[in-house]
Amino acid sequence: MSYSPLPQDLAAAKAASQHTVDANKAILSELPFTDRRSFENAQRGFIATLDPLTITRDNGNVSYDLSRFSFLEGEAPDTVNPSLWRQAQLNAQHHGLFEIAPGLYQVRSFDIANMTLIAGDSGWIIVDPLTSSDGSSQ
Repeated sequence: MSYSPLPQDLAAAKAASQHTVDANKAILSELPFTDRRSFENAQRGFIATLDPLTITRDNGNVSYDLSRFSFLEGEAPDTVNPSLWRQAQLNAQHHGLFEIAPGLYQVRSFDIANMTLIAGDSGWIIVDPLTSSDGSSQ
């Protein structure tokens, strides 16, 4: 089976319908989007991140590029539910190594799952569900 992309006229971006615009405006008016505590909490304990925000395979191919999520820096477009946009902003813009509590660390947003590091009495315990092998050779 071969891959066949959508014809260009079907793949082109389309404006939101009035129904979608109205539904998204209703969500904006119902939820407390001015409350930024979630963003402050997501940054708490930040230690460091990658620079550049790219993971490259041994053959030079890019397997993960967090800089491609910079489009999330603005407000949600009419075509996107503002609550989902906010969640995407929280997921994509808070990546790196974080100290959760003394002896408890997380590496966030470099995979679908987070890696947790626990300082034990005789060494480190690493909980890494690893949902992708591309970053594992780094």
